[in-house]
Amino acid sequence: MNISNYCRWLAKKGINTICFIALFPTYFRPKRAIEKSKINQILLINLQGIGDIVMTTPFLTALRKEFLKAEIHYLCYKGNGDVLEGDKRINKILKRKEDNIFSKDFLNTIREIRSSNYDLIINLFPAQHSALITVLSNAKYKLGNLYSTASTSNNLKIKKAEKTWDGRKNAKNIAEQLELQEYNEAALSITISSETKKEIEEFFKNERINRSEKCIGINPNAMWISKNWPDEYWCMFIEQLLKEKEYKKYQIVLFGGPGDKEHTEKIKEIIAKRVSEKEMRRIINIAGKLNLKQTAAALQAMSLFITTDSGLLHIACAGGTKTIGLFGCTNPDILVRGNKWVEIVSSYSQCPENFQFNHNNEPPDQKQECMQKISVEEVFEKVKRII
Repeated sequence: MNISNYCRWLAKKGINTICFIALFPTYFRPKRAIEKSKINQILLINLQGIGDIVMTTPFLTALRKEFLKAEIHYLCYKGNGDVLEGDKRINKILKRKEDNIFSKDFLNTIREIRSSNYDLIINLFPAQHSALITVLSNAKYKLGNLYSTASTSNNLKIKKAEKTWDGRKNAKNIAEQLELQEYNEAALSITISSETKKEIEEFFKNERINRSEKCIGINPNAMWISKNWPDEYWCMFIEQLLKEKEYKKYQIVLFGGPGDKEHTEKIKEIIAKRVSEKEMRRIINIAGKLNLKQTAAALQAMSLFITTDSGLLHIACAGGTKTIGLFGCTNPDILVRGNKWVEIVSSYSQCPENFQFNHNNEPPDQKQECMQKISVEEVFEKVKRII
């Protein structure tokens, strides 16, 4: 573990310890039986990444069906909440700016929640800081993670669940406690407005992305270097796509966020030294040019999307786009199990245990040893089977 990761680990342990001390007394309070007929306002808490929000949309669907007349609010981090904009299952989105429990933002969040007098608060992820928000609220019913110290934020009569870091399984466990019907953990969904779709049509015209031709989307980016496929592998793969006769009519669209534009341009520059100008004109870099909802709409226009384990993977699956997901240090069984839109290429089973993601810090695989075990040929064979 490098110094940076060690400091992050210490900080996280310190915050968890403080949260645990604050939460512990609630373990001894009497538990309640829920009266669903009296629930008019619900708050969902999901202070995790974009993918974690998308993965729990099946819970949101089931919750809305169960509480048709209730106001449902959703607390998340500011940038990630954009993926929920315009969602008719939600009446209001609350957005935190920071993840520090000692910040003014944290106090403002607690103040806003307490002033809303929620009937039910649900903490969707096993994190101490979101459990602390649940405890500090004045909600009548509080429900969240069903194991670990984070479960002490519950004040309902519940059955303790088997320990898991599977966000979808956590949501399913909570759904069972609430007796939500028709819960399908693989049915990811996000709302894309007709206005956003029109914006993408115009954007494609400006970027010379031809909708009459087929497009292959590629996201060669990841939050951590340990989750990304080496640049040389991406370049070799894209070069092969450009040269293979059966894919000559496909445009290749490079995706990414605002911070990924430089990386995708670097990949384009490497490829430009290996292929003709005509072939290069088929590569279009749109990284950083779209917001989350526009990106979701653009992904729906792709014939196929190839990506690392990232938020865009889950957004593509939610939009019904055929997707190939590359996994090394993260477990695909936890993240995309049962989703009909994704084909998995994984080296997770060959990844040394100390390189596997342990839900605390970035895996120390800075040389991408796990992702290097995925060959270009292996990914290309998946492409051939799909399109």
